[in-house]
Parts: sequence; C-alpha cells; structure tokens
Amino acid sequence: MRPRLVLGAAVPEARDAVALSDLDAEAHAAYGVGSSPALVLVRPDGHIAFRGPASHAEAVAAYCERVFGPAEG
Repeated sequence: MRPRLVLGAAVPEARDAVALSDLDAEAHAAYGVGSSPALVLVRPDGHIAFRGPASHAEAVAAYCERVFGPAEG
C-alpha cells in the first residue's frame, strides 16, 4: 500500500510524509467524503475498497485483515 494524505489546506506540514493538496475539493467530492476527515482505501484498479471516518482507523485495519489476513511481525 502507498498511503497518501489529501488535504484541503494549501500547504502540508513538514511532518506529513506524502501529502497532496485538494484546494478545489474535487478529490474529496469524488470519494464522497465532503470536508470530513476520512480514510479511503482505493484498489489498484481504481475501485474504492473501503471508506470510513478518519476517527475509526481500526475499521480499515479490520477490513485489511479480513482481505489480506493477519499482519506479520
């Protein structure tokens, strides 16, 4: 997986590993998240595999575990 942080702000902070700006909110609208912080998991073929509130990171982790099996390590 390649995580990306898509921000509605013009300038990402230095601590943001890989951040993109969505100043016109087109990406947020395309993924159906509006202005709410969200987690979106997009498959390599472009389909949305998971979408949920950013405050529920455990939900995307549980989804990944169901699909890929338990994390090693």
